[in-house]
Amino acid sequence: MGGRDHLEAHTAVKIEQHYSGPTVYVQNASRTVGVVSSLLSATLKEDFVARTRKEYETVRIQHARKKPRTPPVSLQAARDNATSIDWESYTPPVPHRPGVSQVEASIETLRNYIDWTPFFMTWSLAGKYPRIMEDEVVGEEAQRLFADANAMLDKLSQQSLLKPRGVVGIFSG
Repeated sequence: MGGRDHLEAHTAVKIEQHYSGPTVYVQNASRTVGVVSSLLSATLKEDFVARTRKEYETVRIQHARKKPRTPPVSLQAARDNATSIDWESYTPPVPHRPGVSQVEASIETLRNYIDWTPFFMTWSLAGKYPRIMEDEVVGEEAQRLFADANAMLDKLSQQSLLKPRGVVGIFSG
C-alpha cells in the first residue's frame, strides 16, 4: 500500500476496526479492480484480508504514537479572537478582463503545470513525482514512461499537432 495518506489512516483508525467484514481503502479508481479481484477470489481473499488487517494495525499503532493535536478552542474564544473587517468601506478589485475570454497556451507553457504523480498512478506506478524516478522498485519504469510522455509532448509541440485552448469567465457582482 506504499506511503500512508490521511484517508488510509482514517480507514484504519476510524472504520476498519469497527466493521466485521473486510475494509480496504483504495487511493484511486484505477486500483479497485485488483482489490475487488482479491476479495472475490476463493484463493486470494484470506491472505489479502489478513495482510490488509495487519497493515491497518500498523497504521493504528503509528497513528497512536503521533503527538496529540492542540485541543480546539471554545466557540466563545474563537468569537473573541475574530478578525474585524470593515466591509462598509471595502471595495473589491475589478478584474482586468471581466466576462468570458478565450485563452491559448503553448504545450511548453502547460508542461510546467503537469502534475506527474496522477499520471504515474494511472499507469499503476505508485509513488510521488519526482521521488518515483529514484524508486528502487518502479523507478526505472517511471523514467521510461516519463521519457515517452515528454517525447510525445515534444512531438506535439514541434509539429504543432495540438493547440491548447480554453475559456475562462471572470464575473463581478
